[in-house]
Amino acid sequence: MKSAVIGYGLALTLALVGAYQTWTHEGDPDLSGSTIILDVERDELEAIVFESPSGTVRLELREDELGPYVWAQTEPSDVPAAEPDPAEPSPPKATPVPAKPQAFKAGAAGETIAKGAAPFVAKRVLEGVDDSKLEELGFGEGQASLTFHRKGRDAKTYEVGAKAYGGSNRYVRDPEDGTVYIVAASLVDSLETAERSLPDRSLLAFDVTDIDTISVRGGEAEATYTQNNPDDRAARFWSTPGSSEPSPAAAGWFDKALRLKVLRYIEPANKPDGLQEAFSMTVSAGRKSSEAIIYRAIGDDGNEAWYASSTHNRALVQLQSSSAAEAQADLASVLDVEP
Repeated sequence: MKSAVIGYGLALTLALVGAYQTWTHEGDPDLSGSTIILDVERDELEAIVFESPSGTVRLELREDELGPYVWAQTEPSDVPAAEPDPAEPSPPKATPVPAKPQAFKAGAAGETIAKGAAPFVAKRVLEGVDDSKLEELGFGEGQASLTFHRKGRDAKTYEVGAKAYGGSNRYVRDPEDGTVYIVAASLVDSLETAERSLPDRSLLAFDVTDIDTISVRGGEAEATYTQNNPDDRAARFWSTPGSSEPSPAAAGWFDKALRLKVLRYIEPANKPDGLQEAFSMTVSAGRKSSEAIIYRAIGDDGNEAWYASSTHNRALVQLQSSSAAEAQADLASVLDVEP
């Protein structure tokens, strides 16, 4: 009896170890327990379009010399707000701020959507769903849709219904054959909140642990620093090339500069006048590099604003003013080094 218990225990341990290794394996996702709704590879996808009563979100899967990326465009709906109830007291009048179309590079959430759509898979297929049950699942008036645009092939559209019980899944229906699927809600959730959840707020392409060197330029002055022990937060430090002496000034300035965040993306037609280059950074990680040029501008109202163009964002962006101004104010400390 004791040997049998030991045997069962050993078998359970091996099963758990195998399950953990499968779960943590960094390779192609295991689709053995899933149903492929649309079998498509990432390089076959041109765009993913989500349409709902609140507007349209279009994700374009692009690629340039720096690699693949996702570009997003949002178009708010023109549907007017509901008329107020005449029986209710009138709220204070306020000037409405209409939503505007936006275009921006998508960050990690956009990449997750692209990965989850190629191929597009379902957790399970619902059986026996007739027309009488569709409204209960969120299909009908006010439903959303998800369209996949593929190279050289017709676009394929799916209806998007309500969230399934628990909220982590979503109903999706193929209008051509009526099949209803259950898919991960995360694919749709990020699209519904695209303007908040999708923009890439990073100015540079690498995490600090990936960086080998950074070159900083301001006016005629330029300095380059090497990062030592990048994977060890406690032992990490910056030094001039060929030196083993830490530079506290560089550490303090890079702590500010590498935290610069994108506030919003600027359409080419809305590029502000009077941009003046303040400083630039070129970050290298192995054979790859990422460059950002930071600009200062004074608006018609006399207020200062900060912008940047970077190879990572593929567009002109506006920065959080206080952080950019602080980095500019301390720029001399990182440029004042012995050659």
